[in-house]
Amino acid sequence: MRKGIGQIPGLYVMGEPSGPLLGYGSIDPDVNIYAVGDQMDAKGWQINRLQNPDGLHAMITAQHLEVMDAYLCDLRESVATVKAHPELAQAGSAATYGMMAHIPLRGMVKNRVLEMFAGMYKAGGTQMDLHAASGPGGAGGAHPGTLDALVERLAALYVTWKQRRQG
Repeated sequence: MRKGIGQIPGLYVMGEPSGPLLGYGSIDPDVNIYAVGDQMDAKGWQINRLQNPDGLHAMITAQHLEVMDAYLCDLRESVATVKAHPELAQAGSAATYGMMAHIPLRGMVKNRVLEMFAGMYKAGGTQMDLHAASGPGGAGGAHPGTLDALVERLAALYVTWKQRRQG
């Protein structure tokens, strides 16, 4: 798997893995690795995400020998799809992981995740609409969600700027 990933243009294997965990990322600024993960998910693979550096990883066992060629074929196709459609980086988990991995205010991200879990698991918990304009701890008042929406927009702009600088 390490050799096969290394042969896909734009990808690299992280470190010198000698055990079952293999991480890989993109060296091509036109290939968002999280969007590649979304494409692999759509093909039926269960892909795990990494941060710092951005990447994907797989836990490899002997059973993977049976599906290695199919995995690498799907990975190559996923990279080509993302390269041809850079807008895929702005949707799905690619957008979420991209923002969370690059946002400079890591404490803010941690607090939002904790607020979400607290709301989901509180006694007598209620359904949460993660797409609503206002969530737990939202701005409230006459314009619920305004502050949250502004912070999310600023974070998205920062992430886009940061990714372009790295490319």
